[in-house]
Amino acid sequence: MFGPASLESKAAEPLGGGSAPATDGPNDGLLIRIVNRPLTFFYFSLGVLLVILGMVLKPNANSLHRLYRDRLSKAFLFDPNPPKLQAARKTDKSNIDPGHEFVQLDRLRLSELSSEFAPYHLINAALNIQGSDYANRRGRNADFFLFSPRHVGSEATGYVKMADFEQRANDLDLATAMAISGAAASSNMGSSSITPLRPTLALLNIRLGYWLRNPCCNGSDEHKKRPRYKEMLRAAMPFLFAEITGRLYEDSSDIYLTDGGHIENLGVYELLKRRCKLIVVVDAEADRAMHFPSFITLQRYARIDLGVIIDVPWCQIKKATCGWMGFPERAGVEAKSGPHAAIGSIDYGGGEHGLLLYIKSSLTGDENDYVRDYGRRYERFPHETTGDQFFSEEQFEVYRALGFHAAHGVLSCRDGLEVTGTTRLVKLNDSQNEMMVMARAALCNGRDQGLPATKTDRETTAAPLPALA
Repeated sequence: MFGPASLESKAAEPLGGGSAPATDGPNDGLLIRIVNRPLTFFYFSLGVLLVILGMVLKPNANSLHRLYRDRLSKAFLFDPNPPKLQAARKTDKSNIDPGHEFVQLDRLRLSELSSEFAPYHLINAALNIQGSDYANRRGRNADFFLFSPRHVGSEATGYVKMADFEQRANDLDLATAMAISGAAASSNMGSSSITPLRPTLALLNIRLGYWLRNPCCNGSDEHKKRPRYKEMLRAAMPFLFAEITGRLYEDSSDIYLTDGGHIENLGVYELLKRRCKLIVVVDAEADRAMHFPSFITLQRYARIDLGVIIDVPWCQIKKATCGWMGFPERAGVEAKSGPHAAIGSIDYGGGEHGLLLYIKSSLTGDENDYVRDYGRRYERFPHETTGDQFFSEEQFEVYRALGFHAAHGVLSCRDGLEVTGTTRLVKLNDSQNEMMVMARAALCNGRDQGLPATKTDRETTAAPLPALA
């Protein structure tokens, strides 16, 4: 016989006589809800997949750096006289397109660069160390990082020999260093970082920066003495999470590098460390107000870090350019030759001095017709935003022509220059001005005068002076 209680128990039994699954636990209920909701399950699986990919992929695998590097390499690193092109010229093929005949030097190593017939290359970058006490005691969020044919590193990480470092960092070559030096858009941008936008820029993959093996990990005793647990924690931290949170350190196994302008935009700092007798600077930053911010920042860093005092006059450059920008017919200024440049003094201390030839993107009214016409139609010229990366043919040409006009005017002694110690404009061939005599001697015969070329010879003593690489 079966009573009501027995019928209820029979009804509760599962088909097949098996036992009913336990669904009373909170975790089991959560799993069932996830399985029964396909969209939730999809997003959950996608999140797990992204986490796994973030831990497996190399730091630079999905950033924009590789695209940027390849484009720069194709534009600037090639052999202009390959055998195939020379053979074509001998057969008088005038309709040949030489651009397709160039041999790309895509994998040229930094250590292979020669200074026998060219300047000794110093490529500047910014070492992002927002989480470091070393950088943030000065509020800079970055340190000066250097690539040279002989050494690589910074004061924060230490310096090592480039040839040895290239064996560990297989992807490091001239094209990569060049792209790092120009990596202006990134989630972390040194002293120019925008903290609230850091997660957005990282997640949108607006990341031209580069993750590089830390030079301090190149077998140094200091790195071996660090607590093992700290190194393991930092190595386990996904690189994207480190970029989002700004937890970037100078003693991590990998470091994050961006545009050298994220700490010093003129690239002069490393030359001041070498105490060069003559430094030539071309300042083409977007500076519509003509406040010279990059030059003033350089002055501050030089005084604080190196004890170097830089004095360059630039008031007449500012006055002329502000008068000609926009609508010159209303400005009431006359066209004249210069000044597009100035020469000032560098006081290294200890009785040692140098000269700084400073050429500024500027207008004086004596430029050619199409440069003046472009400036009339676009009032921000020659200080249009650097965010515009899509120049037209006309735009590219007017900036090229203006740069050539300014530099040629200085070196051909056509234009007058502002000079420290006098209010009048002085030409480079003025034998009455002592500073001009020194500058002309340096430009004409630098090695014989003991000028910058001889200073780089310090690097032959690599062990005691790695900072001068």
